[in-house]
Amino acid sequence: MKMNSNSLAEVYFVLCNLNKDEYNKIPTHIIDTIKTNRNMDYRFIINNDVSIIEQPFLEETKAILFALFKKYLATPEQKEKICVIERKEKMSQYLKKL
Repeated sequence: MKMNSNSLAEVYFVLCNLNKDEYNKIPTHIIDTIKTNRNMDYRFIINNDVSIIEQPFLEETKAILFALFKKYLATPEQKEKICVIERKEKMSQYLKKL
């Protein structure tokens, strides 16, 4: 998948604002790839009045952040909840096709 450099700029901004322990859970090569391919001229302004979930991120940014969270940051319990939700969504999509 070709990634939007503006999305990578937003992702990099979020990663740089993680605490050290969370940041270190993400493999260096992934962070380096994001850093290298981001649009360095793109400026994203974070709204400190709303939570991270409510930020006006690009859709691709949300997808990348979710994938990183699921793979590297989520606890085992959170990963299981995500899997349950994804299975329900797949079943729902399958049933809609019938």
